Amino acid sequence: MVKRSKTTNFEIFYDKLIDQSNQKETINKHIACKILKYIKDLKPIEKAIDFCDKNGISPSTFTAFCKKMGFSNVKELIFMHEQILENYKKKKLSKKDSDNKIKLAARIIDNSRKILFIGVSGALSTNIDFQLKLLRMDKNAIVVWNKYEQIGLSKLLTEKDVIIVNSVSFQHKWMIDIVKHTKAAVIVVSSWMPPEVKDKVKFFFHIKTNERQDALRVFTMQSKIFAVEIYYKIFIELQKNQKNQENLELSSYR
Repeated sequence: MVKRSKTTNFEIFYDKLIDQSNQKETINKHIACKILKYIKDLKPIEKAIDFCDKNGISPSTFTAFCKKMGFSNVKELIFMHEQILENYKKKKLSKKDSDNKIKLAARIIDNSRKILFIGVSGALSTNIDFQLKLLRMDKNAIVVWNKYEQIGLSKLLTEKDVIIVNSVSFQHKWMIDIVKHTKAAVIVVSSWMPPEVKDKVKFFFHIKTNERQDALRVFTMQSKIFAVEIYYKIFIELQKNQKNQENLELSSYR
């Protein structure tokens, strides 16, 4: 059984491989470089004996290397190598899904008639910043402070419009009601998705945060940074439309 100590943590293992690969020319450097190449190529170490044969390493030397890296035996190192590959594959798929979601969200915004931002005061600065970028691309983007104005304006939206909900908690009943009853496409940036509107939301950008959820969360930054990053990525995608780029240049204050 693999020991679940910090020496078998794949991040620490990877750091140790990097450290060994930067040492002077030794057999340990050779082995570390080969394993790092396998990781880069997402190539598994299926059998230790085959790995040794292909890379000019004796089994006893490989065993000694494994122990130097903090493992009890070769199987533990191979298991950790598999965990690293699995982690990288998941990250790669996650990034691909995220990039695709950004492109599709940008396309909906680009083709919309109106874009209405929904959020409380904590989201106002990030919403206004994105609104200005959209306005300069000649988009009809709307930000209003008062929640009653947000509720009222949302009733005018059609299937050709978009609502962007920027809310860390997304627990305000009036926000949920807007999404529940709107005809517009809905994009949500939040740490939580209310089950009752899940089917109404076109794109959900999940804020993964451990920030406090009480009144003092207004002074925290992690969720705001995430929202800015999402808005910026959509903005970059919108710039790929030549007309949007031309409008940005035309409306430049330089």
